[in-house]
Amino acid sequence: MLKSNLAVLMAERGLKIADVYEQTGISKTTLMSLADNKSKGVQFETIDKLCNFFGIDVSQFFVYSPYLIKYIDKVDGQVMRITSGGEVNNFYFRYFEISSDEDLTDDDKFGDPQKEYDYYISIMLETLGEYDNFDKVYNNLNIWFQKNVTEELFKRTIDIFKEGHQSKKGKYLCAFNIGVNRKCVYREKEIQV
Repeated sequence: MLKSNLAVLMAERGLKIADVYEQTGISKTTLMSLADNKSKGVQFETIDKLCNFFGIDVSQFFVYSPYLIKYIDKVDGQVMRITSGGEVNNFYFRYFEISSDEDLTDDDKFGDPQKEYDYYISIMLETLGEYDNFDKVYNNLNIWFQKNVTEELFKRTIDIFKEGHQSKKGKYLCAFNIGVNRKCVYREKEIQV
């Protein structure tokens, strides 16, 4: 995977897209696409202008990790397919949802203990045996890519929740438990369905 460091470079210098646009003449659309890593390609001239503007070389503009990651949505979770060289690893993350405080013991609850959540939602690797293989891959990822994996799982978990609750319109306060690399990342989010 190849990602641009544009957002980091701008943040370090206190710059906004408009500032970079004014100084380089590169379109705001192109800059936003690069900063959000949504771009499918970029011209060498654009990279050259940005590297000159920031006073860096190309290796500082891009972050590279020798993995391709693809997400495949399933009804009760998602498969993360990680390819490196000729090796393909599929990791199945299973989605679990519990609908009220009464369904959990105090030891099982996560999130802020002072709050009452409408739903507790977990997404974890399906089998414990997958953790060793996942750890090997995950630990070799650059920190940016590790964060991206967690954020993508969180976003996709919200999508699964919304899809499963289309008939129950409303706002729901949810506590999330995202199991990545033998660690749990806890999040809280109010979701409008």
